Amino acid sequence: TFLTMTSFIGALSIGDLAKNNICFDIVGNGPELNYVQNELLYHQWRNVKILSPIPNDNIPEYLAGVTATAHLTYSGKVGGGGVSNMLLEAMAARTICICW
Repeated sequence: TFLTMTSFIGALSIGDLAKNNICFDIVGNGPELNYVQNELLYHQWRNVKILSPIPNDNIPEYLAGVTATAHLTYSGKVGGGGVSNMLLEAMAARTICICW
């Protein structure tokens, strides 16, 4: 099974993870943004936020307050889409990186 934003959001409901002491920021936008927004409304997850893309100059400050990051670079049935700039930035900031 390939991990997409849709399946990642679906995984949040397993064991009510999104209702515990875990906060999720979804940064950026993309073709599944409407689906994600609808899921957040449906499940009433208050500790999951959708943020606009972060300007490059603000990325180090943002990452300084983050414990872990998830990077979904899925690009088709062949698997991952390569290494994203955000993954490299998160690694440089020494955050825990969860990747596909």
